[in-house]
Amino acid sequence: MTEPSNFEKISGATASGGMIGLMVGTVNAILGERQAGTGKIAISPKMLSNMVTSTVTVAAVGGVYTATAAASESVRGKDDLLNHVIGACAASGVVGARFGSVRMAMIACPLFAFSTAVVGLCNNGSLFPPRNVVATKHPLHLHQYDVDNSAAH
Repeated sequence: MTEPSNFEKISGATASGGMIGLMVGTVNAILGERQAGTGKIAISPKMLSNMVTSTVTVAAVGGVYTATAAASESVRGKDDLLNHVIGACAASGVVGARFGSVRMAMIACPLFAFSTAVVGLCNNGSLFPPRNVVATKHPLHLHQYDVDNSAAH
């Protein structure tokens, strides 16, 4: 199994973000558009607008994060946690643009970067799962895991 191309990574992250955004936007729209006293849901243009806005925002965050991390990896020549922290800060710019606030982007950058660093450090400084987890949960993929990680180190 070969490493996915940057295009595949970016399009996959954008599509995944879009699906998550659609789910979150749908739940927010349904909960926010109930008619008072009846509990019925009123479908309105505002509801659909909220769903689309959420979908596009989260898809853009995923795409910008992945594209920036991939560009950083390409420029720096190595895949490490710093690339993902850089991608997280770039993705915070999407959040700032969505809310029209530089302040929001400045708040989101350290939060996104910290979240990325925590996930990376929980995997022993690697964004790959530990070998024992792969051996337990995906024993058929263990050989490919060893090949991929020996090339990465």
